Amino acid sequence: MAKAILPIKTGENDIGISSAHLGKHFGRVPYYALFDSDTGEFSLVKNTNHHFGGTDTPADVVANAGATFVITSHLGSKPYNMFRERGITVLDANDADTVGDATRLWIEGKLQPMKEPEKSCCSH
Repeated sequence: MAKAILPIKTGENDIGISSAHLGKHFGRVPYYALFDSDTGEFSLVKNTNHHFGGTDTPADVVANAGATFVITSHLGSKPYNMFRERGITVLDANDADTVGDATRLWIEGKLQPMKEPEKSCCSH
């Protein structure tokens, strides 16, 4: 398949990435989980966008990690459009609570492309 990136609430000292809870604000999570569907392995990607003192956009972080899919349940219009412009598919995580749940649903083909971004990123 490919690589997918997911926003996570937790940090680098947590026990297992697959059990990490999905973050609700894509650009403001400190880390992302990167899942490689070919190997089944997870890795941690530090958020280097401007919210954390870096200069990258969310689309830069995803592209630099080699991901072609984003799995999230909340996304504003600006990053949504940036991803689309780069050919990165945004999948709706629906009710998945953890990285493991979301990636399992992805592999099973149960996640659908996000139809449109949220009108406001402040509803969480």
